[in-house]
Amino acid sequence: MTLRSAVGPLVLAVALAGCATAVPYDPFQIPEPQFREKVRRIALAPIVVPPQLGVSEPAKLAFDALIEAKLREAGFATFPAKEWGEVFARVQKEAGGVFDPNTGRPDDAKIKAIWAKTAAEVRSRFQLDAVLLPRVQIVKADWRSASASWDGVSDMLASGMGLLGAPNAFGTMPALSLVVSIGAGDSETTAYYRHRGGIQVLEKLTPISERFSGKIFAPVPPEQLLADAERNRGAIDVALGPLLKKP
Repeated sequence: MTLRSAVGPLVLAVALAGCATAVPYDPFQIPEPQFREKVRRIALAPIVVPPQLGVSEPAKLAFDALIEAKLREAGFATFPAKEWGEVFARVQKEAGGVFDPNTGRPDDAKIKAIWAKTAAEVRSRFQLDAVLLPRVQIVKADWRSASASWDGVSDMLASGMGLLGAPNAFGTMPALSLVVSIGAGDSETTAYYRHRGGIQVLEKLTPISERFSGKIFAPVPPEQLLADAERNRGAIDVALGPLLKKP
């Protein structure tokens, strides 16, 4: 399966800027004053990234650290994602993993039980008000000529001489977005806050010499995914922006 064919329906309905008839998306799933009164201590789960992207563990840990730093900067007390991950891994090992031995597929009941036990242990060490679940999602980005825009950000498809001869066309391409959900930590509980911000495109314009043969776009190498700290911070700023602003 190619990354382009893996793009599924968008999970979040984010209002298009400039559309007079659209209702602006409100990331607060409960009234904002209630959220701010209720949530001051947040435990972070490790970021989840589609395995087919081949993103390294150090890159994931760096992204988790950026999210935690932004929350602490805004005055929230936090429980590190790295420690949550260590608890989850141990509990999962004790439970014999998450796969059904008969089918080889993930067992939903086991996953829920492992998650609940992890949350209970973390709660015994850190009196959390909520759990933040971050994940990277493959979405569609609108592109025109040499630029793509989606989920509050834009990304250039080439730089320098590569901008010459950019196609005078438009369409959609696969891109990555950070999806943030904050809730009680119970999978059965509705989230208190849910929002997302764009990270980077998954394709770039090819060198000019290759475009003459009809190859216009090429995949971004795996080692370049989630590797730009500035773009990662930008995605976090968009996804957590309404939460971090002063009420």
